[in-house]
Amino acid sequence: MTDSHADPQSPDVEPETPVWLPALGFALFVVGGVAWAVTPPVVSATPPPLPPPIVAPATPPPAPQAAPPSAPQPVQAPPANPPQPLQRPGGPVPKQLLPGARAPGALPLRPAKKQP
Repeated sequence: MTDSHADPQSPDVEPETPVWLPALGFALFVVGGVAWAVTPPVVSATPPPLPPPIVAPATPPPAPQAAPPSAPQPVQAPPANPPQPLQRPGGPVPKQLLPGARAPGALPLRPAKKQP
């Protein structure tokens, strides 16, 4: 195919950029940079200043009051069923929940060694 707009005398010559076009681009770049530098920031783009810190005075400790002598409190017996720790699904099972588990502090199951 042939290009109908091609110049028959110089087919490999590309059109040249006008001399003023790069100068115009540079001038617009410089003017835009200067305009951006001297323009104040938009009010909504800056966060509001932080309020000054508030320091509350420390309250003095309460004055000790003389308590009237009272009868000693009776010692409460431990509950029959101690509370069990919470279990997560899929978590490890504590020894106290396993069948055949012994109470903490119980004697070992193996017999003691005979003394010579």
